[in-house]
Amino acid sequence: MILYKRAVAAMREVKGDDYEPPYSASRKGIQSFVDEIGEGLAELGLQVIVTRDETKEGNLWICLVNSDNIEDQNDVTKLASDLSSLEVSYFRRIISEVIEQSYPANSVSSVQALNIAGDLEPTPIPKSQAQEILAALVSRGWLSKSTRSRYTLGTRSLIELGPWLKSTFGDPEEGDEEDGFLKECVQCNKLLIQGLKCPGRDCLVHVHLFCFDKLISANRHQCKNCKISWRTSEPTPVGEDAIPRREDDYATTRRSKKRRATGGAASNGANEEEDELEDEEDEGGPEGNGSRNQSQMVDLESEEEEDERPAQRVRRR
Repeated sequence: MILYKRAVAAMREVKGDDYEPPYSASRKGIQSFVDEIGEGLAELGLQVIVTRDETKEGNLWICLVNSDNIEDQNDVTKLASDLSSLEVSYFRRIISEVIEQSYPANSVSSVQALNIAGDLEPTPIPKSQAQEILAALVSRGWLSKSTRSRYTLGTRSLIELGPWLKSTFGDPEEGDEEDGFLKECVQCNKLLIQGLKCPGRDCLVHVHLFCFDKLISANRHQCKNCKISWRTSEPTPVGEDAIPRREDDYATTRRSKKRRATGGAASNGANEEEDELEDEEDEGGPEGNGSRNQSQMVDLESEEEEDERPAQRVRRR
């Protein structure tokens, strides 16, 4: 809508204020414009899809989708053709984590996303490279990053990867919602990653935030399935709002505390360890080099091993 209005304004600068666009700057006008250009683009193997994102406002998106050159829509490597093989492998793992492992959050924190990269087989992705890939996936619309630094599937993924997502994780339209991982909005019948869930016992009804607002405005506040009133029993959030913010920072806080503790211990006990190592080397013991290596690799050790070292030092004194 904004882009269309800018185009109209640009034309009026050239042709004068009397210029009237062939389509009005309304939802109906935009839809007519999209329908007409869509007919021409279809001959080129492209399709124009009008949809809304999953925010509360339900912002309008006009997406140009490759609909002709995809022989197998169940192959994500062909659907996400602008990604390298490494990016596709990483992207697959993030999708799996978001859909299969994180419900009802349906998202992963930045720390989780980097951990997935480090665990990738057969070749782990370094942290710096993973951050670059994540930024690229966000800029291309495959992923969406919130102000909480949580990643979820972007609007582009829900549109272009829809067939693959349904075949991989279960199609809600075919009754797979109970046993599958994908959810569908009860109002617009589109895939749902973020929205609301009916609080009714054993009820599987989900609804987008903007669709929910429409239902309430129309005084349709009763669940179609379990008939519970959404005015007296509020639906529960699905998406990052389903989990507290402290879970976003838990892993980061834990790592930073560990790093500070390790750094402090290293600086306070540096002279003591050097004296001990010198004593061991004078005695001809083989533990000198091992202790030095252990000190250099302290960040790779488990917390249990770090806790044991001060106790061993006390016994040696």
